[in-house]
Amino acid sequence: MFECYHTKGNRHVNGEFEVYRVVMGEIAFIQTSPQLKDTSIILAKKGDMFNVIPYYFHRAVNISPDLPLVTSDIRPLNTETSYSPVDTEGFPINIVRNEENTLFLRKKDGQLVPLDEKTPEISHPTHHSQISISQSLIENIIEDARNNRLEIGKSYQETGYIVTNVRKVSDIKEFFINPENASKIDELVYITLDGRLEEINIANGLTIILPGAVPL
Repeated sequence: MFECYHTKGNRHVNGEFEVYRVVMGEIAFIQTSPQLKDTSIILAKKGDMFNVIPYYFHRAVNISPDLPLVTSDIRPLNTETSYSPVDTEGFPINIVRNEENTLFLRKKDGQLVPLDEKTPEISHPTHHSQISISQSLIENIIEDARNNRLEIGKSYQETGYIVTNVRKVSDIKEFFINPENASKIDELVYITLDGRLEEINIANGLTIILPGAVPL
């Protein structure tokens, strides 16, 4: 079994709103309460939009074995986030796949449940939007990240986005089910950029999660 690449998974301390849009690829969006209970998963694809549950921890998972996942999110500029206690206790559910690329929901006790329409935790977005970001732009960002050409805090070309994170799997090993295996993987896992809409106090984030998995 393998755990799909994902973001760390944080929550907004003061419950600020956040709206996600899938720009490219496929996502399993995991949410859980501050007490790490009442978990849910949104399955979405290109164009789908959905809201984060206020105060809940949330994590974006790339469920495609070979395509990047690109999401855009809108949230207040002054959003305060927290990783505790998921940084030490982990999410109560995770997405894993087998060698045939069949997806499963892995629960805290290790129980595996096929990830399909019958899974009680699954829901789907109710909103859709036509979003267009050039495939070549995404490819350029990924190439620049792999070649250490992205500088944290610097604008990316003329896009209006500021580079905020370039993460390797080994950098976030504690956020995987198997940190020992994750610490051995020096590949990029995700890249984040923020566009700042100062006049309305809103951040327009862009996150690219690469395809990949950590063996369990």
